[in-house]
Amino acid sequence: MYAIVECGGRQYRAEEGGNLSVEKLPYEVGEQIELDNVLLLSNGAGVQIGQPSVSGASILATVVDQYRGKKIFVWKYKPKKRYRRRRGHRQYYTKLRIDTIVTGGSTPRQETKAVETKAVEPQKTERDDLTKIEGIGPVTAGVLGNVGINTYAELAQTDVDRLEAVLNDAGVGAVPATWPQQAQLAADGKWDELATLQDKLEGGREVED
Repeated sequence: MYAIVECGGRQYRAEEGGNLSVEKLPYEVGEQIELDNVLLLSNGAGVQIGQPSVSGASILATVVDQYRGKKIFVWKYKPKKRYRRRRGHRQYYTKLRIDTIVTGGSTPRQETKAVETKAVEPQKTERDDLTKIEGIGPVTAGVLGNVGINTYAELAQTDVDRLEAVLNDAGVGAVPATWPQQAQLAADGKWDELATLQDKLEGGREVED
């Protein structure tokens, strides 16, 4: 069992039989004291959190020693003023032995195990390389992606009028007349037929012999 207790404006973890060093308290060595500002109690099977302190709970401890901590130095310096000062300080402490943690009849609530949750990875949007379509460059492919046209199949199912409207809104001066036809061949995996068609195209439109 352990408890979190506040003493002198600081919080400490206290366990029965253990020692605790707190800022100086006005008690003699060998005197037993009571610390009643218990913020949390845990008995291994449950935890009780105070609001702000646990009602009826306290810690009985015996003063073991009154001592001073390690000396620290504080330097003060002002440039161009020939001002340098060094001050030393040793903090006073009281060493306590924790005798008993009194629960006051309170029953810590059972600890619940945290349910492990796995982060859900965002679904990746399926994309084809639309730049393989004659007349579509990286910028135009980005414009099409912004309106949800990311694959050959999606492009093949989009009519030319809509493509022209999308390009006009984006200020792209491309000619999409043959894009659905090219995209259908690419979606079907007919790359040889697509290459033959593209040999007759320039910028996405058919070139007359």
